Amino acid sequence: ILTAITNLSEALNIQTIAEGVEFKSHEALLINCNCDFGQGYLYDASMLIEQLEDKYMPIDILEVGNQ
Repeated sequence: ILTAITNLSEALNIQTIAEGVEFKSHEALLINCNCDFGQGYLYDASMLIEQLEDKYMPIDILEVGNQ
């Protein structure tokens, strides 16, 4: 199913995002199937947008975005 979805999305020029990536084995499977993005506890716990900005976005990017 994963291969079919990623092949179809590639044919339609649509990027794929897999949710629930919890283990390196999940990540390896997604990479092998050419999935574009993954999200899940392997990378970080869910958080509010403000927490995400504080943790991952440099302050200068945030200031430019608010102008």
